Formats: sequence, C-alpha cells, structure tokens
Amino acid sequence: LNGFALYRQMKKIDPSLTTCYLSAFEIHPEEFKTMFPLMADNVKTIIKKPVTINNLIKEITPFLKMSAVVRARRGEHFFIVFEKPQELIDQSLQFLKIGLLEKDEDILMVTDALPKDRIREKIAKEWNVDVRSLEASGRITIMTFQEWHLIDDKFDIKRSKIMMEKMVQQALNSGRKGFRSVGDMNPFFSRGMVQQLLAWESSLEKQFELPIISLCGYTQDKLEQLDYSAIAVMQQCHGRTIG
Repeated sequence: LNGFALYRQMKKIDPSLTTCYLSAFEIHPEEFKTMFPLMADNVKTIIKKPVTINNLIKEITPFLKMSAVVRARRGEHFFIVFEKPQELIDQSLQFLKIGLLEKDEDILMVTDALPKDRIREKIAKEWNVDVRSLEASGRITIMTFQEWHLIDDKFDIKRSKIMMEKMVQQALNSGRKGFRSVGDMNPFFSRGMVQQLLAWESSLEKQFELPIISLCGYTQDKLEQLDYSAIAVMQQCHGRTIG
C-alpha cells in the first residue's frame, strides 16, 4: 500500500485517528487541503524528510497527547507524560472541565503540583463556577497526594480504592453520567514509590468496569530522575504511556 491507501484502511478501523504524514516531497498543509479535501481535516501536520528521530518525536508527541485526551474522554484510561508541571495542570483542568460542565460527571483531582486553594482559584476564574458549593455537594473533589494515598505516611491502596468507589457510587446515586479523575503521578516518583505507583495504576485497570474516566499524568523532569531499572519496570507493566 502507499501512504494514502494505508490511511484509508486505518480510518476504517478507527475513524477518529489523528494522522501525520512523513514525506520527501515539499508539500505545504494548505496545498494538501486543496489536493485532498476529504482527508485534510484529519491530517494535523506534514513532516518533511529527512528527519532525525528526536525531531520526529518532538513533532508527533503533541498529537499523541491530544489523541490520548480524546480517547480518555471516550472512557479509555491513559497515562500521559507532560513536559512541565504547568502543562499537566492546564491539560488536567481542561479534561476535568469537560467532565463537569459538558458530560455531567463528578470530578476528582489529586495533585501536589499546586496548592489546593490555587487550584480552586483557577477553576473559579476559568470555569466561572462556585467551587466551594460544588465541593460541598461532592461534584468537585480536590485532594493532595498525602490525603489520597497515604495514612500515617504509609501507602494504603485498599483505602484509596474504597474512596474512589464511594465517590463513583455517590455520582451514580446522584444521577450523574459518570466520574472523571486526574492523578498527578509525580509524588510517587519523588518518594521513591515506583512499585506503589504501578499497584495503583493496576487497581484502576482492574476496577475499570466502573464508569471511571482516568488520566494519569507525569512530567518529563520527574521521569528523568528515575534510574533505568525503574523506567524498565514501568515500560514492562504498561505500554500506553504517551510522551
């Protein structure tokens, strides 16, 4: 198959597919839209050969992240690597905003990247909502890593799962369409808790028959602090990390 035929076959499998073309020809996006109007809306960029592997990764990573967030909205559980903590916060809040305001879901955010009051300020300003009243009603929950995962400084996965299940059940009892959560995974790294991180991710996968839409976020700087053996263990345990 040539690239165009391959594209048509892939779109039959997944109509929402994001596409980047790699070409030795000098083709500009506007010219591409004129030549292939039926394909143009789904083609996000054209990368010109020759290209180094580093440049290729740099070019396609934003689209992989975008695709992962779209898939998460559909109910697929994804792990995403963000370049900086601010990107993690901004994308996480956008992900949660869709759940609360568009999908009628209750939402949970667990992070140490920003103080809880600062997150409340951002939500109130950017979403134009009364955060305190939504917290009081259980529509929004904001917690630190310590509050969500640790008790007496010890990781308690059973307790975390029970809390998650109670929140999901509350959402269902209230007539919500689902439950959406964001977990900032960086605190696991800073505490040397890679095995505990994998245990938590595994528990989400096993509980995924519940209507939970989860986005687990890391930042590149934290990943780079891990030794090779820790990264190898993570790669062996799940192959869907984006970034």
